[in-house]
Amino acid sequence: TVSGHAAKVATTVKAKAKPHKLANAHKRAKVIVSVASKTGSAKPTGTVKIMRGSKVVGKAKLKKGKAVVTIKGSKLKKGKNKLTVKYIPKGNFDAKATRVTIIRKK
Repeated sequence: TVSGHAAKVATTVKAKAKPHKLANAHKRAKVIVSVASKTGSAKPTGTVKIMRGSKVVGKAKLKKGKAVVTIKGSKLKKGKNKLTVKYIPKGNFDAKATRVTIIRKK
């Protein structure tokens, strides 16, 4: 019997912060995110959220599997910030997450 539910398309999430070190709270960093399907040519759709703990510090919609999220230094604590990059899918894609670190000096 067929259940009517198609299997989710497996995805991979990659993220990189530029710059990964901020001089102070007035500076900004961009997190460049790419989401790809592991099989087939379909481009994942949905949104990306950048989290510091349980707090959302930035989000953006995916366009052709890519998103650029600007993070304000004021949303980060002084020192090392380990951020979770969450992919929230739209459609039949698998949700995934990865991590990125941004250091705020002052």
